Amino acid sequence: MAAPQKDLVPLGIVSRGVSRELGPGTASRLINEANETLVFSNLKELITDGGRRLDPVLAAIADAALLLTGATGVALATWKDGAMVCRARSGETAPPLDARLSANVGISGECLRTAKTQHCRDTEHNPLVDVEVCRTLGMRSIAVLPIQGRLGVNGVLEAFSSVPGAFTEHHLGLLEQLAALAERARAAQPQGASPVLATTPAERPKPQGML
Repeated sequence: MAAPQKDLVPLGIVSRGVSRELGPGTASRLINEANETLVFSNLKELITDGGRRLDPVLAAIADAALLLTGATGVALATWKDGAMVCRARSGETAPPLDARLSANVGISGECLRTAKTQHCRDTEHNPLVDVEVCRTLGMRSIAVLPIQGRLGVNGVLEAFSSVPGAFTEHHLGLLEQLAALAERARAAQPQGASPVLATTPAERPKPQGML
């Protein structure tokens, strides 16, 4: 009997009625996809449970972002009492709870102003971040995603890494989904949220404004 091929892993995956043997890299990908599906399923269940307060749900979303992207720190900030405040955190390089975010300048301010994802692949070469602050905090990659509601941007989800180029397009897609879940959780408890500030013309953000 011929020895089994070592470069293939018989997973018994069936697609359109045809069983296929897939490479070992595919096995890892399928496991990752299963974990991602489970994480999002659990988060959606938490959000639909009306008996839960907002902050614990946001904390679970921050933990999920850390787990799914391999970030060294994650922060989730929303408007509270007229300021952008860190409501949830996870990881060593995340800012403390209740830290105020500079809503008008820096990479966070740019995200709030444009309502678009801001991806800094290397903090050593990005005019929107303070290089010295990033060096002190050990940050080399930053991704900032808007938490968008019906009336505008209600907050941001930020991921940090001590490694340059840490966040892939896949990671950004996961963070986008998590930001949408954060808004879904916030919208379920509107009494705890501050009004969205009106967007006004602003100067180009300066290279500062970290949480």
